[in-house]
Amino acid sequence: MKITGPVTISVDPNGCGAWNVASPDVARRITCETLEDARTVANLNAAHGGRRELVADDAYHRVIRREILHDGSSSAVTRKGD
Repeated sequence: MKITGPVTISVDPNGCGAWNVASPDVARRITCETLEDARTVANLNAAHGGRRELVADDAYHRVIRREILHDGSSSAVTRKGD
């Protein structure tokens, strides 16, 4: 099934020092060693077309990074310690 509206890509720590990347239009989670690697995976996903939002949470489910991705480009908002 193809998703036509904006898609949220979630990035969460997995408890082992890595990051899980999940998107509703991808069948499985992808594990990345660094947050930057997870961002690269999200950008690759956005390159397939459409608007994507990357939301990265810390271990306490607080948003630490939010980016709007448009076909591989991004605009980021990073929040620390809220």
